[in-house]
Amino acid sequence: MAGAYCRFCGRRCFVDRVLPDGSWWHLATCPEGMAHDRKVLGYDHTTAINPHAVNHP
Repeated sequence: MAGAYCRFCGRRCFVDRVLPDGSWWHLATCPEGMAHDRKVLGYDHTTAINPHAVNHP
């Protein structure tokens, strides 16, 4: 993912997240990118599983 920039904010605002179906995604943290992720995937970085959290479900 090195070099990948968000098309909404122009920054590297992505974090790794896992959806309930087990698929891994780089989800945006900027407001516009989050809105896009929710529209397309039904989740944003705050509602998907953080695989790096100590006690993720």
